[in-house]
Amino acid sequence: MRWSIILLFFLFSLGCNPNYYDVKQTLWPEKTDSYYQLSQRWTRQETIHKGLDQSIDFTCTLQSLEWSKGFAQKWAKVYGLNQKEANKFCLEQIKTAKTQTSFFLAISGPNSKLTSIDVLSPLWRIFLQTPKGKVYPLSVRELEWPFAKVKTFYPLVNPWQRFYLVEFPPINHFQSLIITGPEGRVVFQW
Repeated sequence: MRWSIILLFFLFSLGCNPNYYDVKQTLWPEKTDSYYQLSQRWTRQETIHKGLDQSIDFTCTLQSLEWSKGFAQKWAKVYGLNQKEANKFCLEQIKTAKTQTSFFLAISGPNSKLTSIDVLSPLWRIFLQTPKGKVYPLSVRELEWPFAKVKTFYPLVNPWQRFYLVEFPPINHFQSLIITGPEGRVVFQW
């Protein structure tokens, strides 16, 4: 009973607050963070539904030049890099963004076989669709960071996903990233 009164008081006080931004920042502080908003702009989410209760969820972040700069700033802040170290790391990220087209990919599904992807995957094919045709990745590797670190740098993920870095040769203009196989097809566009 006491908790319900406290909850009711809290909800009432939120409703009486004339500044909604403060309430939003209090309840969901990460959503007002500039890095979260940057990641949101460069991240797409798609789902393949299989029947009523089975789905495979995909979250994909294009590591664009803009996103890579933001990532470098976030990394420097989180790991307390000094100005020289931060500048060096930022230049490395910019160089990487200019020399390859990269994606962070997170997948969750009802079993681990459905969430396993590599260059020669028997279940999934992943490619970029360009005006000149398909371009296949140079590498697909599983990201084996602790979840807290993944969530810090890729904030739109959940702990039930498997995480991958997918690298293509540098491509300035592509139409979409496609993941397709017997279980279905997802198309990501930026």
